[in-house]
Amino acid sequence: MAAVSCGIDWAQDRHDVAVVDEHGVVICAERIATTHGSPTVGRSRRSPAPPR
Repeated sequence: MAAVSCGIDWAQDRHDVAVVDEHGVVICAERIATTHGSPTVGRSRRSPAPPR
C-alpha cells in the first residue's frame, strides 16, 4: 500500500491543503479561502497528478 501525507497551512485569510505521496509528488492541492468567517473551497494552483 502506498503512503500519503497531508499538510495544512492555516493562514488568517486562507488555508492551503496538500496531499503528497511517499516520493513527495503532489497528488492534490486545494486552497480554502475564508471570507467573513465562511470558508469557500477553490482549486489551487496545482491540479491533481496524472495516474501512474
